[in-house]
Amino acid sequence: MYLARALSVATSGILLPLYVFPAISGDSGACPAWTNAFNAISNNPSLPFYVIVNPDSGPGAAGSQPDTSYQDCVPLLKAANVKLLGYVDTARTNRVSSAIEADVSTYAGWESTYSMDGIFFDDVSGLEGDLSMYETWSNFAKDSINGGDGFVTLNPGDYPTSGYFSIADFIVVVETFYDDFSTDDIVISSTEPASQQIVILHDGPSSVPTAVVAELVGTDHLAAIYITSSPDYTSIDSDLSTLAATVAFDG
Repeated sequence: MYLARALSVATSGILLPLYVFPAISGDSGACPAWTNAFNAISNNPSLPFYVIVNPDSGPGAAGSQPDTSYQDCVPLLKAANVKLLGYVDTARTNRVSSAIEADVSTYAGWESTYSMDGIFFDDVSGLEGDLSMYETWSNFAKDSINGGDGFVTLNPGDYPTSGYFSIADFIVVVETFYDDFSTDDIVISSTEPASQQIVILHDGPSSVPTAVVAELVGTDHLAAIYITSSPDYTSIDSDLSTLAATVAFDG
């Protein structure tokens, strides 16, 4: 059984889907697309950040190292308050196990200067009949990454069968449009602890919704949240530092 191994047990954090290419074409040493992430992390050194690194809907070709831009820019994300999670698409079990394990192994083979701390499994089915398969992948990731101490997050985007909480560190229990979400949707129980739950809301307001953050972080004490005004994760909001500061204050 997994026990949540957050960067700070008592503190909610930010889950950041970093799906944007970091560099300027022709200048791999510059990482302007990630500037807002760098600033939010450095401005909030006590706030946990769980950053999803996603070069190509996964790590790229099996056994490869990432693009040189990632080799240059990922090390700039590393900090005591950051866990880096490699993105792996499970396609709701429609990808073969060998392909999923190849993605995990590829991340595990990245050089230490830009290595991952864990894996973010996306498109998780959350169904009871698939639990054993996800347990296998989760254990493989834990054993393969970070010297056998891989940090595993599953994203079904909704509440899965409760058994999933015992096979991962974190679960994304909500991923939806901001306007479709109510804080009443959050379910907290002994088998679905707040300390393992993440909420992701997109297409949100242009300014940080402080009341919602206060409810999710200050009242519910969820593991992490992410609220963006963007419809996807191919850019980083200019007010990410404001969201981070709000989470830090309420947490």
